[in-house]
Amino acid sequence: MLNSFLTELMLLAGLGVLLDSVFITEKEREKIAAYLESGTEDLTLSQRFSNFLERAHSVIFGRFFSARLFSLEFFFSAALISACSFCLVLGTQVYLFPEQFSQLRYDTQQLVLFLVFILFNIAFDYATIIQTKIFIETALKVNSIFRALVLIVSDLIVTMNTFILSYALFVLVVVQAFVAFPEPVSLVATDSKPDAEVEPQTEQRAFEGLLEREFAERLIFSGNLTAALLSRDNEQEADNIFLPYLSTFDPRMAETKAYVFTSLSLLNISDIDAFPIEDEAEREAYFATLDELKSDLQRQLDGEPDEETGLMKLDFSVDASVFREGSLSGAYTAAFFLTDQLEDSFPVSVAGPMELPLLSTLIWNAVATPTSQHATVLCFKDGLPVVRFRLTSATVETLEKCSDFMVVDVFWANQFEKDFALVGRDTDGYRVPFNTLLITSILPTAFFYLAIIMLAIFTVCFSKVVRGTNRIKKFFLRAPFAISGALLGAVMSLVGLI
Repeated sequence: MLNSFLTELMLLAGLGVLLDSVFITEKEREKIAAYLESGTEDLTLSQRFSNFLERAHSVIFGRFFSARLFSLEFFFSAALISACSFCLVLGTQVYLFPEQFSQLRYDTQQLVLFLVFILFNIAFDYATIIQTKIFIETALKVNSIFRALVLIVSDLIVTMNTFILSYALFVLVVVQAFVAFPEPVSLVATDSKPDAEVEPQTEQRAFEGLLEREFAERLIFSGNLTAALLSRDNEQEADNIFLPYLSTFDPRMAETKAYVFTSLSLLNISDIDAFPIEDEAEREAYFATLDELKSDLQRQLDGEPDEETGLMKLDFSVDASVFREGSLSGAYTAAFFLTDQLEDSFPVSVAGPMELPLLSTLIWNAVATPTSQHATVLCFKDGLPVVRFRLTSATVETLEKCSDFMVVDVFWANQFEKDFALVGRDTDGYRVPFNTLLITSILPTAFFYLAIIMLAIFTVCFSKVVRGTNRIKKFFLRAPFAISGALLGAVMSLVGLI
């Protein structure tokens, strides 16, 4: 309890010392003394608040941000504060969570990743510092407490929303740098045992909420499709992909299974080349790979392969490029959804050991488009999928034109976007300061308003307690922010203890 009290007190007192030493020059100290000694009894409340805000503006922006907004001097000042805040947060994480940094691949790519995040942080802070300066200067002109407070709150809201929109675009660009070029991969599928017949409750769930129910009666089979997804550059490492489905026909054939997986992906699939594997040595190698990926239950269901078991290999290229028609909106939606979740979970998102998530995790979460909770339907002709659409009350009648169809839950359909986007791409061991950027980007704005709060506390204490005591007010005027920070920390600690 005592440790918590002292920690909060010393933390805010230390921030106050930093403000006193960095922002308060001798000339500014004289202005603060004149402001405090001038008296406020004969002034209106709005005028008093305007005088206080004017002094706060002078303290915060007078020394480093008095130049023109788009001048090099202003930019360098903003860049200095931004870089310091970024290093402060990152240094704290190095101290608290050193295990993250022991796993880094310290090469050019990792250094470039950190550099581009730092540059975004600087650019965003430069824009938000300009924004805060404009909002406070506008608040000075309105000569109204209510309007001034509305402007200040608006500044904070605009900062957070601007962060989400711009950070989502930045994340999209970072992800595209790794997934927007074609990667040659392969998918290997084998014939499997007959699947179970559809159970009534399963059938009902697939068509839940839809008016047209007769199409559900056409579903005959339900089961799981599995295959191996591997990079052509490294066929020793394969990932298992898994698909629960409902179907009007038996999709156990290896060729059908392989085309189902590629048809579900919304990413850019090109250069498809399918061929059965007949060489005995190759068959044994691929069957061994598939067997290693299967669970014990899957092995029991599929049984041991024999000479007649079909084995299909599908070679193709995949990329998540947003420059292809129709993919930009979905890609940005995924990145926006990810950054919005980060903002919604603040400050919890920066309190744990996940401030440096893996690059593969960032890509994995940003590449799949969040969709409404509708199943995906594949229409088949001559045993191969030809049309893909979401199953809704508006599209259910399209099933009349499908000689056969397969229904796949939306969750599993989205899984393939993530699996296909990462396979064969060198992302292991790289980390990105994704969560870190939220607190570093809002730190300058929060720091400025913390300074305003501290000055308000000091003003109240000076006018109510120490104004008439010459001996005490000398110490107050020497370190106004440090004393205010200590008082604020003590109050916060006591409130937390109560």
